[in-house]
Amino acid sequence: MGKELPAVIMSDIFCRLPVKSLLRFSCLSKQMYSKIQSPDFIKRQQTQSLKSNINNSLIITDVNVDAMMPALLFGLLDLQPTPANITSLHFDSMDCLVTLRNPLLRSKLVGACNGILCFHSYDGNVALFNFATRKHRIMPALHFDLVHTDYVVYGFGYDHTADDYIVVRLVQRSQARFIQEVTVYSLKANAWRKVTTKAAGMPFSIEDRRMGVYANGKLHFALVDKTGCSVVVAFDLGFDTYKLLPLPVAKEKSISLVLSLFNGWLCMCPVGSNSVWVMKEYGVKGSWTKIISFEGELAREFWCPVAYSLNGDKVLLQATHRNFYWYDLTNKDVEEIEMSVISPHLCFGVVVVDSLVSLKSNKKKVQDMQKMNLAQEANKPKKGAAKKKG
Repeated sequence: MGKELPAVIMSDIFCRLPVKSLLRFSCLSKQMYSKIQSPDFIKRQQTQSLKSNINNSLIITDVNVDAMMPALLFGLLDLQPTPANITSLHFDSMDCLVTLRNPLLRSKLVGACNGILCFHSYDGNVALFNFATRKHRIMPALHFDLVHTDYVVYGFGYDHTADDYIVVRLVQRSQARFIQEVTVYSLKANAWRKVTTKAAGMPFSIEDRRMGVYANGKLHFALVDKTGCSVVVAFDLGFDTYKLLPLPVAKEKSISLVLSLFNGWLCMCPVGSNSVWVMKEYGVKGSWTKIISFEGELAREFWCPVAYSLNGDKVLLQATHRNFYWYDLTNKDVEEIEMSVISPHLCFGVVVVDSLVSLKSNKKKVQDMQKMNLAQEANKPKKGAAKKKG
């Protein structure tokens, strides 16, 4: 009888398998389930997938809007979608599509991080969805006292310091000049809390309701400063602080910025400039690099980069009218990708890595958060309480 492979080698082999196969293997025995679902293995599998650029999927979310202006696609105008589907394709082959139902109605994609998609609906609900495991979690209802004229943007990311997934909501009332409220959701605590640091009153305004972009452990928002110029604000998920990032071009009131994540870098596309910039060394102004500059007929479109091809000689682009293209970095031309999944509605595309990340909360942290909330309520002065006589 042959000897069994050492546990270390077995674990290394399993880390390289697709999530779909791992889910099947976890049904074989309790021991196999415990190993595959352990936090350590989930992190190893995720790290291996990111390192080797495998297990990537192109996720397309349909926003079901008829006859809308192309500028809506990347947040150039406000978008009020109705029910949406989620479609997954293998990134390397663009086939084997799977269509799933969005856990929320009338929702919009906030962002993606470590295989988790985040959606928010226009009635105030927010949900996380792991498309690989088909698990989702709808967050506790947040007091939604907003009106349609208020400006609200969301962002979704991962806090390395607490090993926690975070959703951030910025609110600017319709009559206010700047952001007035910052609220944070913790997956571990399964609760919302208001930020009480200086970040709660950022001296910036929300212009186009574009979602935050997660990169380098921070959420990045394209906002407008006191002078009316577009700026990039980085919100630290671990410390509830913020800072401005330097821009590759001089600030101008007429320039609006669209942010995205590209190849792990923070990416910026100034509207009307026909160029794509990436920050290769985070926080360093001189590291901003123009990777694409569109000319001729291509300059008439607004392009958003999605990802490099597997061999790195092409870039997957999405145009404002929803179609996807391969852009050849050498020949500087584009080739449309035929996809039967593209519907007559607008859609968003993002490349994510399949993962086993659990959407369960930490019971102890939930209890601690509940105790803290109760303590805060107990310390609040009661309305109508009689004043003590001297």
